[in-house]
Amino acid sequence: MKENFEEILSNNFFIIDSNNFTSVNNQFYGYSIYDDKLITSNENQVKLNGNGAYINIEVRDDVILIQQDFMGSYGLYYYLNNDYFAISNSFLKLVEFLKINFKLSFNEDYANSFLFADLCSFVYEETLVNEIKLIPRDYDVIINKKDNSLNFKKIQYYSHTVDLDSNEGIELLDNWYKKWVGIIRSLKKDTNNISFDLTGGFDTRVLAALWLSANIDLDKVNIYTVEDCKKKFQKEDYEIATEIANKFNFKLNCNVMDIKEIMFENPIEPIVLSFYTKLGFHKEMYFRYHKSDKFWFSISGYAGESIRGYPNTSWNHYVNNILSRAGHNIDFLQYSSNKLLKSGKDLFLNRYDIVEDDELPEYFYNDVRVRHHYGKSLVEHFFANEVILTPLADPELLKLKMNSETLDDKHLLITLIYLRYCPELLNFKFEGNRFIPDKTIEYAKKINKKYPFDSTNYTFISGPEIKSITNNQLESKNNDKSGFSVDLLKKIFYSKDFENKFSKVFPIEFYYEIIDFIEKEKFHPLKHAYAALSVLKIYDDINLHHKNLEDWLDSFDISNYNVFSPVIISKLLKFNKARIDIKNEGNSENSIQVINYDDDCLNYSYPNWFKNKKGKGLLISSLKSHLKLKIKCINDGKLKIYLKGIDFKDKNNNRIPIYINYTSVLINGKEQITNDLLVCHDSSHLIELNVNDSDIIDLEIKWDSINHSVLFKNREKELLEKNKKLKNENKLLNEQNLELKSSNSNYWRSGIYNKIKNLFSFD
Repeated sequence: MKENFEEILSNNFFIIDSNNFTSVNNQFYGYSIYDDKLITSNENQVKLNGNGAYINIEVRDDVILIQQDFMGSYGLYYYLNNDYFAISNSFLKLVEFLKINFKLSFNEDYANSFLFADLCSFVYEETLVNEIKLIPRDYDVIINKKDNSLNFKKIQYYSHTVDLDSNEGIELLDNWYKKWVGIIRSLKKDTNNISFDLTGGFDTRVLAALWLSANIDLDKVNIYTVEDCKKKFQKEDYEIATEIANKFNFKLNCNVMDIKEIMFENPIEPIVLSFYTKLGFHKEMYFRYHKSDKFWFSISGYAGESIRGYPNTSWNHYVNNILSRAGHNIDFLQYSSNKLLKSGKDLFLNRYDIVEDDELPEYFYNDVRVRHHYGKSLVEHFFANEVILTPLADPELLKLKMNSETLDDKHLLITLIYLRYCPELLNFKFEGNRFIPDKTIEYAKKINKKYPFDSTNYTFISGPEIKSITNNQLESKNNDKSGFSVDLLKKIFYSKDFENKFSKVFPIEFYYEIIDFIEKEKFHPLKHAYAALSVLKIYDDINLHHKNLEDWLDSFDISNYNVFSPVIISKLLKFNKARIDIKNEGNSENSIQVINYDDDCLNYSYPNWFKNKKGKGLLISSLKSHLKLKIKCINDGKLKIYLKGIDFKDKNNNRIPIYINYTSVLINGKEQITNDLLVCHDSSHLIELNVNDSDIIDLEIKWDSINHSVLFKNREKELLEKNKKLKNENKLLNEQNLELKSSNSNYWRSGIYNKIKNLFSFD
């Protein structure tokens, strides 16, 4: 097992540092396309074009040049300490290499933001270790042999700079089309092991314009679409794909690939590959339990938003979208997240010639989300011999602007691709009621008419004969290993060992929020658990110096594994969580400093939404039911303390009131409430007092979760008082009734008694 483990690391990952760079040789990691052919080594040191997923190390006389693909798929991570440097294409490998001899520190802000991020990191340069940085995707690394220095050179890709409505733009587009049609045809000559994705969306339809034009035998490739339509959009995808298939006379999901799938010798290996590739950056782990005996090719619509515009139109929208995607109450994480995003934005503006904030989201999308999500996926699939080709992330295509000066619609580029190369594809609807406006189609027609396309009549390519289908005939009989990695990591996460270790670094409520997510989410339910494993692994590496990933996994006692107890706790904790918002209102410089607290469950932050011209507010949340907190007032002002419950929303984003019963609020030893307070997020209780600059405020607050006695205590008191009042009124009416009965008045005898009786009678 050790031998396999070391072999995996040495074959796929490297470390170059100040002490070993003189022994470095030419090396190529990953794959690229050159002259329509797949290359997995670069002995001839050809000029790479950015397509694929690779790291190319070229040793020259005076320097060592390290190049990466256009997406920056592997990632290049570096450490600098005075004259010493170290660089690797694996973040985890670099941490394990450095931790013995160098002092590393844990990046708590990054960890907080990553734990509840959507599916991958949204941070530009930071990592889980403060001293290790991620090199931008559009930088080469140059190691100068003479002075033992690490230098960087920016690659000019000129993304989104060329007008579509120009000779240069049309030439770029046509060259891209011919290049990828040529690649598809070249692959098809040699193999049937090709798969094309097809959905009801925009991106895979752009790809269809390529393979439908290539004049290849579509009965001898796999055109894949999701048939198991568990979600509404998948059902619509399948229906649209079926209509396209019927029109162009091909079949869907006919797997004719001639490959064998060989199981890994040890089920730990998929974890090793995934963690050394993605740990700390990606959260959707695709553990590959087997690899194919030969390469097969998937033509994918990865990174399609790069050619039709990221949907948000401003930096603020981009940031809000990132934070809202977590789907959790992350008030306590927003401070860390916003700080990291601002840091990335500042670096970004220094490195790119960007004037308008509105341009930032598209650049940030390509440099962050595309490389962490799609890029690392390319690498992980390659380890299983699946080669994913991404025509929509071709740097030549991305030189083109997506719109024009006279038409501000970023669907113009893909519309022109449809019209120019396969116009019938516009006759089908798009999934999710999306559409291309008529004015965009008409504008694309004008461009196409202005620059006519000289189509090529390609000769038909059938490819090799179909052999007996051996796909999914696993060479290993140990199929029970499938799922081992997920089960093992889930048991580790649910173990008492992990809970105890994690809660020493992060608030325990983080752990239970992740469990709550696991129980409710169906699509990648363990993604936050994998993030928790990632951040604790790095924390332990820095502080405990485990030898490697296997040692760390083995350190958890999974025999003490009980899934039910933490699940129940996670569902109940929200009912005992108090939230307290505090603000020292005065001017914009007014604030509050937390001096001390005795609550290991407490979280506090200074969220942006709680900051205005009246000062900066403090948000506190805790599960402990008894909080002692010492704060210092910055500037004279009015201290406002809002007693609340948590801001809880269901899966449909509807706010659900969670009530908390505050039983005591002491400010400098003086009680502030006379009765129990039953409050929730939208029905809070306000306490106010005037304060001076540097005043120290001692807060002691107690609360209960809701139970029968608490819930009905105040209501019961109201009912008792109302009942007492009714009894008094009834007594008075009875006295009046008796007085009337004793009267000998003729009015009484004429029927007034009966009227009064009916008027004041009680059921």
